[in-house]
Amino acid sequence: MHSPSLSSLRAFCAVAEASSFTLAASRLFRTQPALSRQVSQLERELGVELFARHGRRSVSLTPAGQELYVRAQRILVDVNEFHARAKALASGDHGALRVGVHPLLFDRTVPALLTAYAKKWKHISVSVSEGGASSMMARVESRELDVALARYATSDSITAERLFPMYLVAVVSTRHRFARRRSIEAAALQDEPLLVMPPDSGSRILLDQAFREDGLQLRQIKLESSVYGGLVNLATIGHGIAIVLSMVSFEHPDARVIPVLQNGRHLGTWSAVIWHRRSDLPPYARAFIELAVKQTRADFPGKQYGFPPLDEPAGR
Repeated sequence: MHSPSLSSLRAFCAVAEASSFTLAASRLFRTQPALSRQVSQLERELGVELFARHGRRSVSLTPAGQELYVRAQRILVDVNEFHARAKALASGDHGALRVGVHPLLFDRTVPALLTAYAKKWKHISVSVSEGGASSMMARVESRELDVALARYATSDSITAERLFPMYLVAVVSTRHRFARRRSIEAAALQDEPLLVMPPDSGSRILLDQAFREDGLQLRQIKLESSVYGGLVNLATIGHGIAIVLSMVSFEHPDARVIPVLQNGRHLGTWSAVIWHRRSDLPPYARAFIELAVKQTRADFPGKQYGFPPLDEPAGR
């Protein structure tokens, strides 16, 4: 027995719904004799009579035809859904997006970005995981993540699009002797009790690099912690100077935020959206990148300080 074609099933259902070969043929834009031959061929292939003929114009489903009509409808619905799903996948309207995010972006940047993205890409399932820049790069390189929001970096396998600048700043108590300064040279921090991030963090890399270039050493690291909030809180009550990036939220009334300079130049780096250089990203992933660039350049943490522009990052 040959499997019935989709065309035959559509013809069968059309006749069943019209109770007439003539009316069904008109709806399908076909001739009545051609439609009759196709249904007769289907009956021979199935070995069962589908319609009881009542004269030249009227037909009705046989008991077997009634049962098979229900099944044929189900098949055609599944086929239509199959085609619709394939079309949606091809156009990027459905899918899953895996995003890595630096923890400091969860305060305001990520919620606003995800909300805007979900309004347009309603059928994309977005999963978000956090981590530091090194972790994000490794997971993008291994293709565990589709994209990540982290510190700007490129490699043979990683490409990036810059988002917004992140400046190195010192956070001190309003009672600290530096509180009235408009800026602080990195060299002035050599003998100060410092509250700093671990060596692989963006703020620490900038500070260590500036000290090496000036031939200085970090003499008084009072606390090294990956908890930005803890560093800032300790600084506001006078336990040292917290050295962090301007993307940290500062809402404490007893905190003063002062940019750190090297030879009069603001120290900073860039945040970026990164992805695998050889990934064939679907449209919805590229849309996420474009939205991240547009939205974060317009409004980003630290913009309120009005620091001068940083040089754009060099990359491949």
